[in-house]
Amino acid sequence: MPDIDAKKIEAGSLWRHKKRGSVYRVIDGSAQVQAPEDSGLADYEVVVIYRSKDGETWVRRHSEFLDGRFEKLSEPPSKKWL
Repeated sequence: MPDIDAKKIEAGSLWRHKKRGSVYRVIDGSAQVQAPEDSGLADYEVVVIYRSKDGETWVRRHSEFLDGRFEKLSEPPSKKWL
């Protein structure tokens, strides 16, 4: 499990997917999943929940979110985001 304190992803922060260029707002940067053994996820694995501008919600492992696929944006949040 990653050290969440060292790699905190703040709720409300904006991130860009480097390959697609899509921008997302983090809903929860340290949620935990309760998963059955055959799900492919570890029980209580830490995940990031994030949403695109079109309202679609995504969930990704914390480690995958920070593996270089996304970059944090320093621009202030747009008022168009929920």
